[in-house]
Amino acid sequence: MSAELIILLQLAACFLVLFGIAELLYHFANVKAELTRKIVHIGTGLLTLLFPVYLSYTWQVVLICSSFLVLLLLSTRFRFLQAINNIDRKSAGSHLYPVIVVIVFIYYKYQSVSSSFDDYLYFYLPVLLMAICDPVAALVGNRLGQVKGQKTRAGSIAFFLSAVIVAVVLFSLFNTHAQSIAMTIVYSLGIALFTAIAERYSKHGLDNMTIPLAAIAFLWMSENIMP
Repeated sequence: MSAELIILLQLAACFLVLFGIAELLYHFANVKAELTRKIVHIGTGLLTLLFPVYLSYTWQVVLICSSFLVLLLLSTRFRFLQAINNIDRKSAGSHLYPVIVVIVFIYYKYQSVSSSFDDYLYFYLPVLLMAICDPVAALVGNRLGQVKGQKTRAGSIAFFLSAVIVAVVLFSLFNTHAQSIAMTIVYSLGIALFTAIAERYSKHGLDNMTIPLAAIAFLWMSENIMP
């Protein structure tokens, strides 16, 4: 068995363990599906951070993501993985997740512009803004907002603030050309605003697609338009 296939199987096993933990929490600990779904959302994002480290080829990411897309589609059709699917609102978010991971990986893999940042930033930042800030917005919005299941001002503010933190950390970590602190803050505020707007106006789980795409758009502009 090739090393590439072994790595894919190990990563797939990690995702299945994550799904299994969510199912146990839902069925045996009476944790609501909205929360177990967010646990899977965050956990999946963190696990995908291993992709640029261990997966050298785009086909590997396409294979593992398409496999889980099929699994998620089947789970919706045949009503299993209730820890993810048993929510009382229409959402395509879980189905879009593996699709956007492939898109972001392709962007990371083939972006070839001269950059002030390490290449990992171009995968990690779009993914983490979706994986961390979107659940933060939902949790804060549901707790402090007025209408459950709809976007709220509190949720949008929570998204923006958490996105600023994530962006500052990542821009600082992957700064390979001594970017100034001022520019790091400007970039962080800019990408946080871009993605917060995308999250605010996306419905039915489409923010799993629009948040990373907004991040990619901002990163492209920062390299090609902004000084």
